[in-house]
Amino acid sequence: IPGRAAAPVRAAGAEPQIVGGRRVSDANTLRAVQQVSGEVRARVEAALARGRHAPPGGSERGASSAPRLGAGVDVVTSNALYSAQPVGVLSGVDFKSTGEVRRVDADKIHAYLDGGAVVLLTSLGYSASGEVYNVPAVEVAARAAGALKASKLIYLTGARLVMHSQLGGAGASAVPVDQRPLVQSMRLAEARELVRYWDTRSEVAAARLPEAADPAARLPEA
Repeated sequence: IPGRAAAPVRAAGAEPQIVGGRRVSDANTLRAVQQVSGEVRARVEAALARGRHAPPGGSERGASSAPRLGAGVDVVTSNALYSAQPVGVLSGVDFKSTGEVRRVDADKIHAYLDGGAVVLLTSLGYSASGEVYNVPAVEVAARAAGALKASKLIYLTGARLVMHSQLGGAGASAVPVDQRPLVQSMRLAEARELVRYWDTRSEVAAARLPEAADPAARLPEA
């Protein structure tokens, strides 16, 4: 969604602004994300609905007259599956309508999953007061996986989410970012270390992690 939302923002005469790896969501950006999110959601729901309303016997000549079950699945999406809150001002930058996940309603999601439905969460998060926020999809996925106690989290994306910062040997830091090898998978302990590392780099880490102030807790960049 972020890549597709950039074009409408530029068409409105603005330039997408990213600070510290986080997008600043002004009115133009939020409007573009709403537009693209709606389009993507419609395409996903359409793909998962294929075969749902297949008529008895199908449309092919000579097909059996016996009822044929559709292959589609129910898709559930709602503004109540997770709540969001504003990122606010970080390092003097007002991120406007950029948000972060506040709470995931794991019980409600589990109920839908147990009923055989596919739960679709979008980048549009809503606060208790009805405000709309642009929440990074990678964060929504990670927070949902944690709340659901998922055994595995798989990202299908063209983005280079996690990369090795060093290839080893002298001059490794000079390797361009787009040429550094991707981390294809991580064990749970490695993922926890990565989360801890990025938390130490966050301005709000001190309030969440006692270890954030300990230089020994800082990890090599991934």
